[in-house]
Amino acid sequence: MNFLTNLGASLQFIAFAKQQLQGLHALIDTKKIPVEKSEDFFEQTSALEQALGDQAYGQSFNRYKSAKKGLVVGAGTILAIALIVYGLSMFGPTSGLIKGLMSDFILFATTISIVAGLLLIGIIAGCFYIRSLETKLLGKDLSALWARILQRWAPELAAKQDFATIDPESIAQFVTVQAKIQDVNLDLN
Repeated sequence: MNFLTNLGASLQFIAFAKQQLQGLHALIDTKKIPVEKSEDFFEQTSALEQALGDQAYGQSFNRYKSAKKGLVVGAGTILAIALIVYGLSMFGPTSGLIKGLMSDFILFATTISIVAGLLLIGIIAGCFYIRSLETKLLGKDLSALWARILQRWAPELAAKQDFATIDPESIAQFVTVQAKIQDVNLDLN
């Protein structure tokens, strides 16, 4: 399951993805939705969204991935700056500007500390931003996708509740249970 590389190896996310996939697969099977089933949560939601002709959830996911990559680039920048400063302190400055900064060590240390502090604040803010995007992606945006999917392929289920305001776990459980009830009713007939 590619979900591990998208949102981390948290067991909570793995269980969430499996539950969502069960609901999506149950809906695909019972409603004969013309979409290939996938074991990757984001591939499956993307395929269903493409079948709907919508891209809102995919755009939200791409925004999340871009922000996460930006955070990695920012952290890499901090690491590179730290390595450069360490190298300069070990092997000495080579350019006139750096020689001038290092001749007044207090100015050099203060400048590097301020830059590192600002970058660290940026990284921390980025972590909070990514967390909020993740929460929105797996909460409100996923519920809205479920609502659109149910309105298109299962209007009888969509009429029972306003799925855009319900959490995705409850929607997936509801769809799975409704699919099982439908299977039992078909077996009895």
